[in-house]
Amino acid sequence: MQVSFNFREHLGLFMLPLVLFTLSSGELRANTLFGPPTIIPVSGTSQESIVLHDLNNDGNLDIIVGTACVDQKCANGLVSVLLGNGDGTFQSPVQYQTDYGPGPVAVADVNNDGKPDVIVVNLCPFVGNGGCLMAGVIQVFLGNGDGTLQSPIASQTAGFLGPPVSIAVADFDGDGIPDLAATFIAGGFVSLADSGLIFKGKGDGSFNFAFALSISGHDYEPLDVAAGDFDGDGKIDLALIASNWGNVVIHKGNGDETFTPWSSFHIGHGRELTVADINGDGRLDIAATTAAVVRVSYGNGDGTFQPPLGLNTVTDPDPRGVITGDFNGDGRMDLAVALGSNNVIGVYLQKATGTFPRTFITAPGGPIGLAAGDLNHDGRLDIVTIDATDNTVGVFLNQNATASIARD
Repeated sequence: MQVSFNFREHLGLFMLPLVLFTLSSGELRANTLFGPPTIIPVSGTSQESIVLHDLNNDGNLDIIVGTACVDQKCANGLVSVLLGNGDGTFQSPVQYQTDYGPGPVAVADVNNDGKPDVIVVNLCPFVGNGGCLMAGVIQVFLGNGDGTLQSPIASQTAGFLGPPVSIAVADFDGDGIPDLAATFIAGGFVSLADSGLIFKGKGDGSFNFAFALSISGHDYEPLDVAAGDFDGDGKIDLALIASNWGNVVIHKGNGDETFTPWSSFHIGHGRELTVADINGDGRLDIAATTAAVVRVSYGNGDGTFQPPLGLNTVTDPDPRGVITGDFNGDGRMDLAVALGSNNVIGVYLQKATGTFPRTFITAPGGPIGLAAGDLNHDGRLDIVTIDATDNTVGVFLNQNATASIARD
């Protein structure tokens, strides 16, 4: 985890000019897929994760952001909640203090009361004068159903862990209670985190450590994890990026919260992944970013995947987060990728031929994370970013006249 110390003291909304362009045969041409962004400062430094969810049940999507540090001492982090107004604008952020170094954030109803809760995984409980003891903590902020959150419930993770990287929330054992898979960068004296950790949900907002994932007894330092039923047996499986090996590794769920190593495919030094039916064949596929490449691998429906296809592998600068969605309303799944160091979002619009022509959208601040949803109820899929250098959220409203998405 890279932590900066540019603390932003003032909150507010302001507009920045936006240049939209598409790269084709070395030429630039105008594009009007997304309008100019609204930039929303968020307190703290080093934004790590972003989620869209309706926390107050008003039918409008809200923004939830995890921030690693409150101030230069970096003793605690924050979860910021920005309630949506339903027109693409948001209320001022409300902050909830976390333990030190929160990384991934997720939203799920973990206590089955019908209200969404916010889950955060932290590096350690508190830095203090003696430094971080590398003992990770899961914190659950139970939702009140009105967009506010209760004081967190803490669950200790296992071993001496490094920075948290990713979490996936799903019911792994079929008991109706959400469970948790988490990945960490290796650290401390016990390297359980090298292979990912599984936590069983207790149904009250707390979690118990279950076991560590591994392949043939070897650790492989996973970076990102995603859940889905890759073989169609009704049981949740896991996909993890094994950064040391350069593979995406599939663990087959056994339906009892245990997993069996199943298959893998090579992508290079992976960063982040997402799961969706990208080619519309009814099978889950995987899109992943590496240090320089965006790749798509189509699922065979049995837990194995086809060799990945590289998208614009030469000219993509610094791919980070990747999401899927039909951004131009043609019924085909597209990709959006945060290209952090070049201050752009790459939008890959899937054609009927299966190719993905790319549009670059200027995104001030260096986007590292993305989320998508219909923020203003116009039937179009919008994009929200978190940015690496200026501690902001960017809201990009879709203004394509032909774009539409199915409404609930």
